[in-house]
Amino acid sequence: MRVTGAIAHGPLGADGGRQPEKDTTMTIATRGLAVLALALAPLGASSQAGPSPAPAAVAADLFSQVCVSNRGDYDGAVDLLGQMSMNHDAESDIHYHPQYDLSFKVIAVGNGAAYCSMVWSSTNAVPANVAAIATVAPDADDPVLFTPTLMRTRLLGKE
Repeated sequence: MRVTGAIAHGPLGADGGRQPEKDTTMTIATRGLAVLALALAPLGASSQAGPSPAPAAVAADLFSQVCVSNRGDYDGAVDLLGQMSMNHDAESDIHYHPQYDLSFKVIAVGNGAAYCSMVWSSTNAVPANVAAIATVAPDADDPVLFTPTLMRTRLLGKE
């Protein structure tokens, strides 16, 4: 088969001329979009963080509001996250910030204790992120790096 312009020419017909084949360009594109849509379907907007990295100061401020201020009772952190403009994924119980690539989760660890965990990406250097979190929660876990720009910090408190 050879392609000229947008028409694909198929095998020879009874009269010796080439028979045009169905143009499958749109079909292939439509199939590709359908596959892409299916692949992204579980990641609905309600369970995605925003597109922008969070500056260290913003991450520290949110960590202070959510985790530090509610350390004595993390049910308060969950309530606060429900009042903020976070996108909540009920299945994973993760709250995603709509603007920043940042999320929160409260994780019970037993005996009435729980972690308030924040995962975020930042364009700041790691030492700047560590210092910003230390200003609001000196005893928080040092950030665990998942990639050079994606990290997690958490604070132990009560459920």
